[in-house]
Amino acid sequence: MHRRYMDEFMEASERLQPRYSPGKCNGRLVLFEARESPDTEYLRSGLAESGIEVHTVPASHLDLMEEPVVVETAAIVRESFPGDNAAA
Repeated sequence: MHRRYMDEFMEASERLQPRYSPGKCNGRLVLFEARESPDTEYLRSGLAESGIEVHTVPASHLDLMEEPVVVETAAIVRESFPGDNAAA
């Protein structure tokens, strides 16, 4: 059931993405990129004043938040935001 909703979400995202124009972030961004995703570097160029930290995860986009890949995703979050992990 969960997978069906994710598939519907991804289809909607693909339809809406061409209309989306993000603003510039004043800080730094942390991007989780699935290895099996298309190259999106041209989309993120100039989005963050302090740069973008890109982490390529060995999975498809839909697997980033599923076991066992989510364990690696969580480790990257903890590493990228060390001061924000008091409850972790």
